[in-house]
Amino acid sequence: AFTDCPNLRSISFSKETTSLNTDMNNPLISGCPVLETLYIEDGNPVYSSEGNCIIDISAKSLIAGCIGTVIPQYITEIGEQAFANCPFIESMNVDTDNESYCSIGNCILQRIGSEYYVLTAGCKNSVIPEIDSLSRILGYAFYGCTGIESIYIPDNIRLIENTSFSQCGKVKELHIGANLSAI
Repeated sequence: AFTDCPNLRSISFSKETTSLNTDMNNPLISGCPVLETLYIEDGNPVYSSEGNCIIDISAKSLIAGCIGTVIPQYITEIGEQAFANCPFIESMNVDTDNESYCSIGNCILQRIGSEYYVLTAGCKNSVIPEIDSLSRILGYAFYGCTGIESIYIPDNIRLIENTSFSQCGKVKELHIGANLSAI
């Protein structure tokens, strides 16, 4: 819906907005590099904007984020392209009490059992953590991160999913760790 809007800084939805397109192939927000405010009017029965992001309340799912988003404690799902094409995000933050996600090295990691996966790292200051329980970079993790110029994939990463680094047009240097077995 809001694609390639280079000057868009704020989006506000009324409490009557009860249907937002969240299709993976057509994200709600993409390519809005200076977007810094997402707001849903209080009293909306379907969506909220706690943490400066768009949240499907019943699904506990983050649909879209922007500069300054802090993922709330109760979020259990983040859409694949929630941070698509947002090159000016400088940090990725998750409430420290969230049991499904955490933020390390400006990457959002998804916890599944005792394993961690890089879910999204849509920021130019992301550093993929070197921790043993982190083994995979999920699809779209760095999608559209045009601010990244170098990528270092540490030895703990064994799998990089399809489209993980698509549309990262300024990358000049890539280091791939010794244990990567599949792309």
